[in-house]
Amino acid sequence: MISALFRRSLWLPAAALLLPLVVAPATLAGPITMDWVTVGNAGNAGNAADPTTGFGAVSYEYRIGTYEVTNAQYAAFLNSAAASDPNGLYSTNIVSNDRGGITRTGSDGSYAYSVRENMGDKPVNYVSWYDAARMSNWMTNGQPSGGAGTETGVYTFTGVTSISAITRDLSNPSQVFIPTEDEWYKAAYHQPLARGGDADDYWLYATQSNAVPTVASATSIGDVANPGQDVVNYLAGADWNGLNGNVTTVGSAGSTSFYGAFDMNGNVWEWNETQIGSSRGLRGGSFSLFEGVLRSSDRFNSFPAFEGSSFGFRLASPVPEPGGLTGDFNGDGFVDADDIDLLTAAIRTGSTDSLFDIDGSAIIDAADLTEMITTIIGTLPGDANLDLNIDLFDLSLLAANFGDFLDVGWSEGDFNGSGEVNLADLSLLATNFGSGPSVPTPTTASLLGLAAAIALRRGMSC
Repeated sequence: MISALFRRSLWLPAAALLLPLVVAPATLAGPITMDWVTVGNAGNAGNAADPTTGFGAVSYEYRIGTYEVTNAQYAAFLNSAAASDPNGLYSTNIVSNDRGGITRTGSDGSYAYSVRENMGDKPVNYVSWYDAARMSNWMTNGQPSGGAGTETGVYTFTGVTSISAITRDLSNPSQVFIPTEDEWYKAAYHQPLARGGDADDYWLYATQSNAVPTVASATSIGDVANPGQDVVNYLAGADWNGLNGNVTTVGSAGSTSFYGAFDMNGNVWEWNETQIGSSRGLRGGSFSLFEGVLRSSDRFNSFPAFEGSSFGFRLASPVPEPGGLTGDFNGDGFVDADDIDLLTAAIRTGSTDSLFDIDGSAIIDAADLTEMITTIIGTLPGDANLDLNIDLFDLSLLAANFGDFLDVGWSEGDFNGSGEVNLADLSLLATNFGSGPSVPTPTTASLLGLAAAIALRRGMSC
């Protein structure tokens, strides 16, 4: 018997797993996934804080983004949260500079956001501290659509540029937040001496070294052309897209901190949560500036509403408790359609986050989906409402979303995880139609009725 804690989820037969998982079109929407690294060594045995700067002491384990937030991820957030944009989540300065990676079309109430060519995997820029906080809230609240979920969560907003509270709960792995300066600093510069680190447990640069990093160069599509552990995108060395210095593909420099986070030096300045007077902190330097700003000894801050071509962010989150509910990726205590969508999104994007590695193979792929489905849950493709019956109600959900590729997931009829509701999903539903304890075997006439419903939906959408 499946536990009552489990909401019913999907099961895919082997044939369905062979269907291609296609990348969604350039106009992106949630759910998004993020890769995380765990920053351990709680309490920082040895020197808790860097004796040179006083930063880096963190008494608990936490996760930080493996990469800076990308244009593709931020565009998906905008498409879910900013069809109207009263909070200015999108900066119109982006379109005036070729270093910006997101375009906007439509009018207020129906804005749509797309990534520019070769810019989806570059760090988002022209984002304020408030933008980062609102995306944190949106992720904490389960990535809702329709503009919801941005004003409360970890950060309680009382106006466009004002907050009344920051409420963290390190026991809640669903929370996502901007790292504090100490969290960011530890993830970037800390490495215990006993594990190969510097004598005082902290490096000068986020490359696990005290040596001045090598300046990155770039290919014609913005990948770092000379990757290596000591390579950083700074000093305007990464020339591409006709620009003298530009952002580069996240992770392509090849340099990581001890904990495995890429690009904590260079590429874009990264906001942190720490308040400094009326400003908020930034760390790490950028693609255009000199070596000195990369150092652990360099501390920068800016007004939290400021947006610039060299300002971006990465996010952090509590570490899930061992022994949690397998497949409950959003930490809400249930395995349901939201978790299905997170897993299929992780597969589509090539995620390496171990959270999704259900079968322990170190690869996030269809085998994890099979394990989640067959071992943990147990229904069939086509069961959009997860009631164990594949019936006309499920078909009506698919028909209502047929041809859509924005904000669609399992509940809308995307049964193969492609990011779109199409004929492949209809085929899966038709194959399993009538399955379940309370659904009669379908007649030919009923199946013809299903096809007619789909045809009507397609005709209306043309």
